[in-house]
Amino acid sequence: MNAFRYLCGFIFFVTVLSRAQEVDSLDLDESESLQERLFDHYSESSDASTVSEILEYYLEHPLDINSASRSDFENIPELSSILVQNILDYRQRQPFKTVRELLKVPEMTRETFVGIKDFLTVNPITSIKSYDVSYRQRIKHTLDTSRDVEEDAFEGNNYQLYNRLNAEFKSNPSASSTIRAGAVVEKDAGEKNWADHRVGFVEFNQFPLIRKMVAGNYQLEFGQGIAMWNASGLSKGSETVHAIKRRGGGIRSYNYATENAAYFGSAVQFEKFKNTALTVFVSRADFDASFNDDGSVNSILTDGFHRDSSEKAKQDFLREKIAGLNVQTELGISRFGVVHYAAWYDRNFVVTDSVRSRYDLSGKKHGVTSVYADALWNRFNIFGELARDRDGALAYNAGWITSWRNIDMIVFYRNYPEDFHSVRGYAFGEQNGNTQNEEGIYTGIKAQVARGTSVSAYYDLFRFPWRSYNVPKPVTGNDFFMEAEHKLTKQTVLTIRYKNETKDETYASRDILGRDVTLIGKSHTRRIRYQLAYRLAADLQLKSRVEQVWYHLADRDDRGILFQQDIKIHPRKNLTIYGRLSFFDTDNFQTAIYEYENDVEGSFTNTALYEKGKRWYLLIRYRWAKSADVSVKYWEMYKDGVSQIGSGGSAVNGNKLRRIAMSLDVQI
Repeated sequence: MNAFRYLCGFIFFVTVLSRAQEVDSLDLDESESLQERLFDHYSESSDASTVSEILEYYLEHPLDINSASRSDFENIPELSSILVQNILDYRQRQPFKTVRELLKVPEMTRETFVGIKDFLTVNPITSIKSYDVSYRQRIKHTLDTSRDVEEDAFEGNNYQLYNRLNAEFKSNPSASSTIRAGAVVEKDAGEKNWADHRVGFVEFNQFPLIRKMVAGNYQLEFGQGIAMWNASGLSKGSETVHAIKRRGGGIRSYNYATENAAYFGSAVQFEKFKNTALTVFVSRADFDASFNDDGSVNSILTDGFHRDSSEKAKQDFLREKIAGLNVQTELGISRFGVVHYAAWYDRNFVVTDSVRSRYDLSGKKHGVTSVYADALWNRFNIFGELARDRDGALAYNAGWITSWRNIDMIVFYRNYPEDFHSVRGYAFGEQNGNTQNEEGIYTGIKAQVARGTSVSAYYDLFRFPWRSYNVPKPVTGNDFFMEAEHKLTKQTVLTIRYKNETKDETYASRDILGRDVTLIGKSHTRRIRYQLAYRLAADLQLKSRVEQVWYHLADRDDRGILFQQDIKIHPRKNLTIYGRLSFFDTDNFQTAIYEYENDVEGSFTNTALYEKGKRWYLLIRYRWAKSADVSVKYWEMYKDGVSQIGSGGSAVNGNKLRRIAMSLDVQI
């Protein structure tokens, strides 16, 4: 109750203050706002590098509305297939003269336009050049060393290093054919080899008979992600409609820091023949894996850590060979396709826990065949995928999206049986990416209810037909989310978010004889957030947030609260300064509150704050003569009443944790 009173007074104070400062309009950085909406629900271990770097690419190289393809437009999450088709129909009648003309496109709301405009351009004026080269270097260093580092358990130093080089070449500036190449080398903190992780590619576009060909590292995206997708994908969050549908990009060159995720070999998409395109691919890649004494494999590891002899023994332990194809045909504005691949491993997958892991992958061979559809009709988009694995198990999903004036809606059903296996899939679900042992139906809506006021919501009903790892029975649950955003004034936006999730969990108890037992009950987690973004001057933006969480299971009642203040200063055209101060107080990790942070270029941070303490950061971004960008970030976190932060060998003695990160981007 005290927190609620404080919040009401706080909002009243800031609203009065903002009314006293008259500026033309609230013009927050919408590209940053979009990324926060997409990623602020991710956990610290989640990977969003693929989506994040695609958005970053289009910020640096905006799409020309008059020449971009359907697949180009669909890389921008807030653009639905229906809206993309409306844009294509509009430009067929007359080319766009300005980006703002998009507001004349049917179903284009002002909110959607503001969210996508930074990624688009019209008839860009480019200098006469035949090549483009960019280089990025990033360094991160934790100033407080962990126990493993102090005890020399790790072979390397405490620095995380990242280097990336990308290049694009054209035979002449007006040519449609391009050659792209890229490479990444990276090491995690504690690793000795500065190039512990290495990926690279060469890509050919728009050559005779070949639409796209990649040699080296790549990923594949087809259908709705059941058979094949990249190593990450959008899931439930404040983008309640258009983030749910997977929008396959086919072949994607791989140039990211995420380890154990890419194919290595070659993939080719041939030019269309009578509206039908053929893609073929082969790969031979090595992956980290946990193994048994007899050399068999338990699972593929994705963390990519090789800091000591134990972790290095698992490095590249498993070899995978894959061959497959995709055939996709277009009928009018609808698409239909078939995907098939077969995989062979040089070691046996063995199920070691016949209870918890009964349906895990086993053997040396694996494969999936799927069919998918993406049909458009008027204001309706129907899509889905049906897949069959090598052992005959069937998995499928299907969705329906409609756009009507200022309202977007989606209904999406998925059914991934417990005995279905798709090592290369990453379909939407409660266990996002784990395309197995889940059934559910998701309903979402977005509506602009009035000028300056929008509401989004979803309700997801799900179950796990077979037991989960921790719960020894089928699990059921539901998840409700609602967010309302309202412009109080031209320079002030209020956002209120509510989330409630219920599902089966285990808890410790005692029976009537006093013996320890494990029981199953329904956990209830409620979260509510109040956020106020306001602009006090042309170069000064502030954002205030209060968030509370409540967790209930059996006789447990835990809670947590977060107070957060952001500042963004733009003192010069080429200089931006970000700052944040957060105070948090939660009972345990169950009531952790996640905060999405701006970071150095190309990096992603979503930190779980729990127990009691404070965290602050300062980020400076500076652009030098349009050809170089420098970012520096420093953050500190303090926790009250603790003698260490973290657990095990990664724990840091004391009650504070500090890190500095730097990045350099150079464009030639």
